[in-house]
Amino acid sequence: MIDIIGRFLTPLFLLLILAIIIRTFINPIQNPASSNIAINYQNNTFSKGLLDGFQTMDLTAGVVFASTIISNIQATGIKDRKEIAKSSAKAGLFTIIAMAFIYMALAFLGATSQAILPTDLASDNNNGGLILSLVSKYYFGSFGQILLAAIVIIACLKTAIGLIVSISQAFKDIFPKTSYRFWQVLFVIVSFLISILGLNKIISLSLPFLMFLYPLTIVLTFLWILRAFVPMSDLVFKITLGVTAIFSINDLLTYSPQSIQNISFIKTFLNWSKSNILLVDLGLAWVIPAIIALVIALILFNKKESRYKIGEEKAFEKLSI
Repeated sequence: MIDIIGRFLTPLFLLLILAIIIRTFINPIQNPASSNIAINYQNNTFSKGLLDGFQTMDLTAGVVFASTIISNIQATGIKDRKEIAKSSAKAGLFTIIAMAFIYMALAFLGATSQAILPTDLASDNNNGGLILSLVSKYYFGSFGQILLAAIVIIACLKTAIGLIVSISQAFKDIFPKTSYRFWQVLFVIVSFLISILGLNKIISLSLPFLMFLYPLTIVLTFLWILRAFVPMSDLVFKITLGVTAIFSINDLLTYSPQSIQNISFIKTFLNWSKSNILLVDLGLAWVIPAIIALVIALILFNKKESRYKIGEEKAFEKLSI
């Protein structure tokens, strides 16, 4: 199934979305400079864009997919750890470049499309799916709707397959007495039920949890990369991630439903944090504490006798299914 994604679905997805992107660049609807900046992005544009990027879940998905990717590289006959690392690095580099291009192209598409958007949508721009639908119809007519439907189906299908494979295997490892098929079926059913809620509802419900989990994922990824160059103990990981988790709770509560924010002690805490924690108004309250925790942990708890670089064999043993 993973081979089908790599050989057919992903290339087909890229070709289909390129059809819309190329048409947008060749014949833009309007000059992007003439577009009005959405209200939400008129201030703190970078931090707002960064936080909205959490909703793509690209990094969290990458962490989940890691074991599946390595296992499939090994399945092609590549067994040498250095060769596996090279193949993973090449795939990762290509993915970064391709995704960066697609996101920048979609940003250009959005910036040049305000002329065809309804007034309420043009001032908000909170539903990229509807914007894509209108742009596809503008350029390709009724066929554009079919084209977009194919893009969405393929994009969602390949992501869903990868996630279900990875998560089902992870839960089977955690609960060895259960079957892999049981988790597959369960996650398919749960995903279907959640999908009924609709895009905007899913985003609103998942945002508080993303605001808590994504900082942990960012810090964890940074620590793993840093560990390749700076030997550090597991205690450094635990301290840094622990501090990050504590300060991420503030962002979780900030993006929770208003009914939760109005609870007396939570309201008091959020008001206090706005006055006393740096970057809290940008949704980045965890950044400075995480950096400070890392530096202190490296100085005080990264004892020479306990420091080590993760051995290649141990790392691949953890990542391989």
